[in-house]
Amino acid sequence: MVLKFRLSITFKQGASGGPRGIITIDFVKDVDFYSGAFPASRNGALSSLFEFNLKQARKDKLGYKAVIGLDDMQLMVDGPLSKDQSWSGLFSVRKSNLQLLFKAIGLPFLPSYYDGTFKISKKYESGDELFFLGLGAKDSFKFNESADPTLTNLTLIDQLPVSPQWNYTIGSGYRHLAENGNWLFTWSRNMLDNQALKYYRNIETPDNLLYDYKSQESENKVRIDRNFNWSDYQFSTGTNINFARYYNNSTVKNVTQNAFNFDKFVSEINLMQYGFYLQTAKKFFSDHLQFSAGVRLDASNYSENTDNPLDQFSPRLSLSYKINPQIALNFNTGIYYQLPAYTSLGFIENGGLINKSTLKYVRNAHLVGGVEYNGKNNLRLTVEGYYKKYKNYPFSLRNQISLANVGGDFGVVGNEPLDSRGFGETYGIEFLAQKRTVNNFYGIIAYTFGYSKFSNAAGNLLPSSWDSRHILAVTAGKYLKRNWNIGARFRLQSGLPETPYDLQRSALVEVWNIANGPLKDFTLLNSERGNLSHQLDLRAEKKWIFKKWQFTAYLDIVNAYGSKSPSNLPVVNLQRDGQNNGIIRNPGAPENQQYYLLETGEMDRSTPLPYFGFMFEL
Repeated sequence: MVLKFRLSITFKQGASGGPRGIITIDFVKDVDFYSGAFPASRNGALSSLFEFNLKQARKDKLGYKAVIGLDDMQLMVDGPLSKDQSWSGLFSVRKSNLQLLFKAIGLPFLPSYYDGTFKISKKYESGDELFFLGLGAKDSFKFNESADPTLTNLTLIDQLPVSPQWNYTIGSGYRHLAENGNWLFTWSRNMLDNQALKYYRNIETPDNLLYDYKSQESENKVRIDRNFNWSDYQFSTGTNINFARYYNNSTVKNVTQNAFNFDKFVSEINLMQYGFYLQTAKKFFSDHLQFSAGVRLDASNYSENTDNPLDQFSPRLSLSYKINPQIALNFNTGIYYQLPAYTSLGFIENGGLINKSTLKYVRNAHLVGGVEYNGKNNLRLTVEGYYKKYKNYPFSLRNQISLANVGGDFGVVGNEPLDSRGFGETYGIEFLAQKRTVNNFYGIIAYTFGYSKFSNAAGNLLPSSWDSRHILAVTAGKYLKRNWNIGARFRLQSGLPETPYDLQRSALVEVWNIANGPLKDFTLLNSERGNLSHQLDLRAEKKWIFKKWQFTAYLDIVNAYGSKSPSNLPVVNLQRDGQNNGIIRNPGAPENQQYYLLETGEMDRSTPLPYFGFMFEL
């Protein structure tokens, strides 16, 4: 069963998330990452895919682990749940302390969260397995009014919404051993409740309401998978069905490229998605060549554009040839489809689902090839080139840009009129050098050089908001004597494309009072570049081992030297009078011509975040 998870602290519905994960790392057995060649059993992923496999609980006795840290507190339990050890379980609960840390160091926002994870499994004498699992979280957020009144802090307080969320995923599965393979039956349900509330200048009066966003997404999924061998071939086939409900009750004011918009609607849609797949694999030439091929079909009853599974025919092919025990050549290609986000599918304008007739499944075709070397002392080197071509990408009719150029700020993606005219491409080369623990040393270096381009209103390919060109990540560590462990991680990324602000239009009183910040000039889409960004994280820990328990102390310093902001755009806010009101430069002019005096400055440097804590294990 594949776990879907949310990332806490910053969350953009319809897109991606932020830096803290809900999954308890101590419970993860391994993670499979696919940059291409996704198994045909997996659907709904376009560019890459993570599969988290949870470990089996310990069999000897119940084990306990408690973490008391400056960032959070956590309690974990795992072990047998019955005398015959056929039942076992993993359990974790966690509470955030980030709000205390952020307030102590003077950050303007105070996020907090609670989350929990569990897995319960039953092993039968026949070899069959029954399991239940779940994870969920509740996030909250408030402002730190006592933060230093820098231009950056004041601007964040003025512009960020209050955005509480909660979400959960629960599921169950039964694996039945059969002749030449097994059956796997799974059911799961996930739900997200997302809210965002913002008043102009944070003054909570009806006239100052900018948006009151409330939405819920829920999915019930059923899968049947059959794995078996026939002759020298391995086969996997199955089907999945997903019943989804999306509900949105929102009031939103916004300013787009050429208009003022006032969206007030209640939307509820119920969708069914389904798919079928078949995959086979075989080894040839004395196991030198590994061959895998698969196909899948997906469809949804959302509209006529999505209900024909043949329109979402998804072939996939993967080849790996071992030249010798150390060197292998790898190649994969495939076509992948993803239904647009529920925020887009469920958007209502003038009483109707305005996007129902225009949106299609997003399509991405992959072509990936590379060389892999596995040497002595656990050394692994890979070089991989890739080309990925996107089609039917959602395109904003109000701002005349692809949603690939919305960026990664706070907010909701796709809650507007759209069509599927967008297209794009990404291509590049990736290098990886990995050294697993040898002589108490471990390390990994990854470098990517690539391009990401998406279409503009004229149909020309321009750098997308994710066109980073250069990405470098270095992680290394050393196990020392007396149970010391030290490690470091360095990340570097070249400046991302940025769209400059239209400060002249932004300063208009009628614009600023709704936009609550500067507007981007999308006629100059991604014509500038942000700053080179880099960050160093450090960790040191010391472990004491006793007869029946062990104790660990750790210290983490995230962003050790306080790096410069990756954005090169200025921080923009109103110049204020003694009553904290914006200063209008021409108060005698007609209302639609009045404009504020603006104040601009550079973004504050990022703040180093020190975490320390203690772990107790029994």
